[in-house]
Amino acid sequence: MPPTASDRSALARLADACVQCGLCLPHCPTYQDARSEPESPRGRILLGRAIAEGRIAAAEADRDDALGHCLGCRACEAVCPAKVDYGRILHLTRSALRAEQPPRRWQRLLEWGVGRPRVLDAGFRLARWLRPLPWLRNRLPSIPRVRPLRPRAATGTPRGRLLLVQGCVAAHWERPAHAAALQLLSRLGWEVDVLEPGCCGALHRHAGNAGDAARLRERLATAIASRRCEAVLHAGGGCHEAIGEAAGQLPTHELSAFIAGDSRLPGLRLRSSSLRVALHVACTQRNVVRRADADQDLLLRIPGLRLCPPAPARCCGAAGVQSLQFPGQSSQRMKPISDWYRDAAPDLLLAGNLGCRLQLARGLGSGSGTLEVQHPLEFLVGHLE
Repeated sequence: MPPTASDRSALARLADACVQCGLCLPHCPTYQDARSEPESPRGRILLGRAIAEGRIAAAEADRDDALGHCLGCRACEAVCPAKVDYGRILHLTRSALRAEQPPRRWQRLLEWGVGRPRVLDAGFRLARWLRPLPWLRNRLPSIPRVRPLRPRAATGTPRGRLLLVQGCVAAHWERPAHAAALQLLSRLGWEVDVLEPGCCGALHRHAGNAGDAARLRERLATAIASRRCEAVLHAGGGCHEAIGEAAGQLPTHELSAFIAGDSRLPGLRLRSSSLRVALHVACTQRNVVRRADADQDLLLRIPGLRLCPPAPARCCGAAGVQSLQFPGQSSQRMKPISDWYRDAAPDLLLAGNLGCRLQLARGLGSGSGTLEVQHPLEFLVGHLE
């Protein structure tokens, strides 16, 4: 669907907020790799403005994949003195690009599948069945078996009622983390309802598919509105904005951030641990959720636990579907991060973001540096007394 006049006006207005100071350049992974202006936030904003004003076609602006290469890590927003809404600029620019340059077949198939819970469930069942085959064993990550999550009653007098959004892919791969969160929230006195699996549209919007993104967001908004709750929780930093928009006036929180800020958290009794663990903080946790310290705050409550020094704050290369779209670049970005953790030699690597966890497991799952990667909430629950 071509961008409307309103979209073009919004894109021009948002792009005009950029003062071209360049303070974002040292923080942009693609600019650091390419040292090319079109591969920087500043350059992409200029391309977006040119598209909005009709001075260049979107397909011509992306001739060298400058728009497609953007990881959407939003590190530029975190340091921008003008508070430019780069995320919105990226979505509008990619929407214009998609109208001129249809996505590849695998991208369309992926978007179609994640928006249909039954199709996605069947796909995961098939992948689990095929994974033991020799030629797929090292290509497909382990997929946990999914049992339906049930609403959880509060321990003691309920403080209130929360709603857990399972998501689409996360409903399968994040099932252990969701179960851990329910246990923790119950111990903290919360009653937790669980929404059926369903996509929020974040993946579609990131790819410029504004129509399907809006449809899925509205579907989620209807589902949330049908439940009685005081706040909405989720495990996906990359879905934070889309779920927040669907939740409307209801507060929306990433699970670790919510639990880390709970006033009753100091009352939880935790067993000690002698392990030495590394913690990976995702770009979206740092730049969109804005709680880079949430998982660390939770882990430091475990007596005796030793945390490795933090890895450099750079993208691991997962970035939604970037590892599928640009596998070579994704692997190059993953290597220094996986090498960092391999050199740190922790007993365990913890990562709250699903995409990062799968990416890191792939990078660390071969050779002498094999390292288990787990969600911090799973680890925390394992130390509850």
